[in-house]
Amino acid sequence: MSKAERILMHERQGFSKAKATHLAGAYTGRGHHAIIPERARLPTWAGGGRVPRAILDSPFNVLKPEGITRGEFYPLHSKVDSHFYGTGFPRRMGLGGWSSKVLGIEKYGLPGRLWYGTPGPTKVVVGGAAIEAGGALNEMLYGDERR
Repeated sequence: MSKAERILMHERQGFSKAKATHLAGAYTGRGHHAIIPERARLPTWAGGGRVPRAILDSPFNVLKPEGITRGEFYPLHSKVDSHFYGTGFPRRMGLGGWSSKVLGIEKYGLPGRLWYGTPGPTKVVVGGAAIEAGGALNEMLYGDERR
């Protein structure tokens, strides 16, 4: 879809030309923190306080698809994050913001949140581990029968 088509789509959703153009622009925010939320704190036995940014912003924890626009990321974020319902526009654009409730966007259930909200690198690691575990279990259960 071209940028002009994206702008038109957002205008049809009821956004002004300026806001539609903003939504059609590249998403440059922090992304969706899938495994460890940004609000998470370390347990007291680990010193308490904030989780270090190196861990929090790891590609294994942050969903931020490459090349995604704001208008694509906000609905995705809303569907996978039970706490995200919208965001504001820059003040120069006036009042109002982007709202999943206004646009009728529904949250995913648990399977959808896990699948669509998990960063790619995490899926690779977890999927690989599951395949290895499945292979080991299969060998334990049926290994002798196949020989």
